[in-house]
Amino acid sequence: MPSWQARVFNFAARQTLKPLLRFTPVRTLQGLQTRTERFESARPLAPGTSMEPISAPGFQGERIRLDGDSGRRVCLYFPGGGFVLRAAGLQRSFASEICRTARCEVWIMHYRLAPQTPFPGGLEDCVAAYHHLLANGHRPEDITLIGESAGGGLVLSTLLALRDETTPMPARAIVISPVTDFTFSGVSRQRNARRDPILPAKRLSALAGLYSGTAVTRDRYLSPALADFDDLPPMMGIVGDTEVLLDDCLRAADQANKAGVPFHLEVWRGMAHAFPLFAFMPESRIAIQRLAAFIHDEPLAPAPRMFSQRQLNWNAAA
Repeated sequence: MPSWQARVFNFAARQTLKPLLRFTPVRTLQGLQTRTERFESARPLAPGTSMEPISAPGFQGERIRLDGDSGRRVCLYFPGGGFVLRAAGLQRSFASEICRTARCEVWIMHYRLAPQTPFPGGLEDCVAAYHHLLANGHRPEDITLIGESAGGGLVLSTLLALRDETTPMPARAIVISPVTDFTFSGVSRQRNARRDPILPAKRLSALAGLYSGTAVTRDRYLSPALADFDDLPPMMGIVGDTEVLLDDCLRAADQANKAGVPFHLEVWRGMAHAFPLFAFMPESRIAIQRLAAFIHDEPLAPAPRMFSQRQLNWNAAA
């Protein structure tokens, strides 16, 4: 079973956050953004880390660094929020935990949000941020892309865009509870509609529509799980088994498998959407340690049975 902290969080989210997302009209998006901010509080950075704002052509962001030497490795982090919201304090805290545990810099990329900037605006910002890293001397082999929820989908879309423009790929990528299919055809959207403690499936589709706009939903840059993954770098995916987005992650893993791309997939029992962001849960701390090992290309030990439902390491070359 999940830890007691995870069970308490799931109960609280089901009673508060899920109704908030379900019943706030999409037309009053500003009200939803305001109400979501009530769940945000001043969250400290991980000890030994500091933050500075970044303003560069094509994107805005923040840079999280160790107070000592961060080494050469850098993570480019695309936050989630359904393409329309930000939880800056929570995401900044998560980035600092990655920075401390993996001993690397983490660049948080604040891409433009819908509906003011629909697809492909957010993707263009993510691609611009990666090019900015390269232009500032960071080597592709030292870069890891990481994203959760909407940001996880943007990680995959960014990889496809970089491949198509023949830009050198980052060393690896991490997706946490990613949004990868705008056709909404995954059966988990119906099967887990009641089980998911955070995301209401119908409202998720409505918010996603604010980003997709008039675009064709099968566009590979919008629904990367429907694209081919040829020549993409090794990836890691983490998702909870009760999520409406479970199939979005499973399909991405399947596409990687078809292309012979290593994809380390972990489906965690009873865990909520993007759970690694919530550091008070022991599952989150374990997940961050595993993310750090993947960033450093270290062997991943089998996940503890009490936390992980199943662990698949799809690699056609194995």
